[in-house]
Amino acid sequence: MLHFEYTTKSFHSASAVISDLKKHIPAYSKNNMRIFDTLNARLQIAIQNAEKANESAQKAGTDNPSTKVVDLVNYLLNLKK
Repeated sequence: MLHFEYTTKSFHSASAVISDLKKHIPAYSKNNMRIFDTLNARLQIAIQNAEKANESAQKAGTDNPSTKVVDLVNYLLNLKK
């Protein structure tokens, strides 16, 4: 979701995530072979939104919602340099 919008929404099921995701990718399916290209093109947006969500959670004194995936992504991107 963070590739498309900033959110701290709690998703209680995979189908709830997919439902919201289809607002941005109407033809989304798990076996879509082009999903990487779609998401990779929006990687910087996802990073910014994830960092914003983490900052918001930290200010609130919680780790929910937050993501550590952004740390891994940044690490991997730095390996590429």
